[in-house]
Amino acid sequence: MPEEEEIEAPVTHRLEPQISSTHRTVSSDHALREHILSQSKLWEWDVFKLEEVSGRKPLMHLAYYLIQRKNFFQIFQIPSGTLKNFLIAIEAGYQMDVPYHNSTHATDVLQAVSYFLEKEKMQGQITDLEILASYIAAAVHDHKHPGVNNQFLVATRNERAMLYNDRSVLENYHVSTAWQVMMQPENNFLVNLPEEDYRLLRNQVISMVLATDLAGHFSTLSAFNNKVLGTNTFDINQSPEDRAIFFRILIKCADVSNPARSWLVYTSWIERLIQEFLNQGDEERKRGLPVSPLMDRSSINIPAGQIGFIDVVCAPMYESFTMVVGAPEMVTSMKKNRAILMRMRDNEIPPLRLGENGRVIQRVRSTIRIAGSTTPPVQPTSSSLLQVSAISVLARPAEDSASKGSTE
Repeated sequence: MPEEEEIEAPVTHRLEPQISSTHRTVSSDHALREHILSQSKLWEWDVFKLEEVSGRKPLMHLAYYLIQRKNFFQIFQIPSGTLKNFLIAIEAGYQMDVPYHNSTHATDVLQAVSYFLEKEKMQGQITDLEILASYIAAAVHDHKHPGVNNQFLVATRNERAMLYNDRSVLENYHVSTAWQVMMQPENNFLVNLPEEDYRLLRNQVISMVLATDLAGHFSTLSAFNNKVLGTNTFDINQSPEDRAIFFRILIKCADVSNPARSWLVYTSWIERLIQEFLNQGDEERKRGLPVSPLMDRSSINIPAGQIGFIDVVCAPMYESFTMVVGAPEMVTSMKKNRAILMRMRDNEIPPLRLGENGRVIQRVRSTIRIAGSTTPPVQPTSSSLLQVSAISVLARPAEDSASKGSTE
């Protein structure tokens, strides 16, 4: 394998957490962290709280907690110290100065995967080995992400694009580098797996991570929807093909679950995503490349861009996926968030937008610093006028109906 090349990614500023005085003792941090982890079974879970109390190392804590909760240490004879080594090494591979594709995102995806697999409709349908493989896939799916996308790597003729022949460059790289970590004896927590189980697990992890490449989104979703919505023949217990595609859709839904989260968590992810997008757009302009859609700070429309992503990518997948796993709450939350974005797009309420200097995203009166800032971002739990606006937006339809005498 060629010597690893450092990608010249756009310059960003580290987003430091705002830790309150109540979280400064080791004992209180531990108690709060355990409480936050215990809440990870809820869809309303806020990953940013774990990011804060873990010192921006949330992935190791959640992954270890979930594996312990499932009794996998005993079931698969996993050495606890070796697992910790692996998780620490994997988390270290995520660049925390990459605004979006960092270990907090991986933690969020891991929680979503765990949540879906815990749904009542899935009980007794998925094996322990498949659950473990799903956890690993979620944890490593963006390992060593450089903060730019596949198109950028191909356009700049990056060595990784050459290595993977321009096909799913990052996704191949993520799973390959993660497995190189696994193969170090001090990190190989799968050492006691029987050979057949190891082969099945590795194949599932590879399949799931490669599925996160949006280039293959529509073909994967079409195959899934044809059987779930079309012929009504989707059956993971009878068809190995259906079982494989289920796990691909599982991680894809988890990977783009932001629009289905609470409004405050969703907008916090938007802030990080837009920062990463604009950084790439700035780098493309500097290199004389065409600036990618949604990455041009001179023309970006945040509400419209998010509505388009929800309508084209998320909604068609969420709706069919929830028929299989039984998670209508994600569709409900997505629709609420979309309604707010629609009002922003139509100027009924102040929108999420770039500031006049082109360097900030504004939450009405609270500003979220982007590139070139020395001020930490507002955290999801921080008070801002946008929170008030969001609450009033959700309440307004009921008020309007009442004023019109509606009986709905």
